[in-house]
Amino acid sequence: MDSRYNVDRKADVKLMFITKQDLTEEISRVAEMPPEDSEPIADAIYGSYLVGGLSGLQESFARLPPDATVFDIIFPVFARAVEVFGDKRKASHWFATPLPVLDNHSPAQLLTSHAGIEALETLLTRIEHNIPS
Repeated sequence: MDSRYNVDRKADVKLMFITKQDLTEEISRVAEMPPEDSEPIADAIYGSYLVGGLSGLQESFARLPPDATVFDIIFPVFARAVEVFGDKRKASHWFATPLPVLDNHSPAQLLTSHAGIEALETLLTRIEHNIPS
């Protein structure tokens, strides 16, 4: 993977994408989906990371190999959403839509912290098993 997608694991971790378009293209490439489907996800993720950086992902990075990138954290969650919803377009829509159960944040906005990722994994399991939230 392109080295500009690696993150500095120091206290103030920041995403090193040059533009939101870079993020959109990388999501599109890795998730094998058209750019128009990956753009809403990129919008939500990029906006969240600009505001909060990646410092909330320190705990997630601690569990991964040293050469891990932010994509090693967020794409397993996206793959799980595709599995639960049955296709990439539905998963993309879910990621970009603010949800009351998430205090009107989109799932993509929760990808900025380890706790947020765990909440998404729990929510996806609840959806999969038709457990009300």
